[in-house]
Amino acid sequence: MENTLETLTVSPADTNVSGSKFDFASLSVKQDYGLDASVEQVVGSIPVRKPNKQEFHRVADWSLNVLLLEHEGESYAVVPGLHGAVGEDAVLKRLHPTASRGGGYLLWAIKTPDEEGKLDDWNRSALRAAEQAKTKWTRVRPVRAIGAYRADVATAAIPEPVWPDLTPEQWLEIAFQGRIIDSVNHPVLLRLRGEI
Repeated sequence: MENTLETLTVSPADTNVSGSKFDFASLSVKQDYGLDASVEQVVGSIPVRKPNKQEFHRVADWSLNVLLLEHEGESYAVVPGLHGAVGEDAVLKRLHPTASRGGGYLLWAIKTPDEEGKLDDWNRSALRAAEQAKTKWTRVRPVRAIGAYRADVATAAIPEPVWPDLTPEQWLEIAFQGRIIDSVNHPVLLRLRGEI
């Protein structure tokens, strides 16, 4: 028997003829079924990282300086009272809330100038790109030949990002769940001191 679309097509009028307990018509869905769904976006995770070099992103108009300690691929926020306890293992970074064109969110951590105002070209170019991304969809790509990032601006008319209804405190709470160093006896600090 030759399989054609006509022999494989089932119409609602053909259902329940064989005594099946399924009602084909009741399972039929319109093509635009998703438009009836009312959903609210819940942001459950906000990574702390730089944007992917292949994605265009936007940056919110606020930022926050935080002392970060990188340990085993994770970023830990250090409370201000422990700055002396972490020493050179932690670095002051500016966190920029970032939205990707695909609808994801992250905190882009960029090193800030030191006490003398010095900053390497990678971080200086990243700070410029973050400033540009406040008003334009921007893609940031590393260019090793110049030792800095190149910022490309989208030429298409892309709609403004939809920012989650979160306070800066909520951004930080979500981003650093379980990764806040608030004691000299925090397991990460104990490991760094060789005590465990």
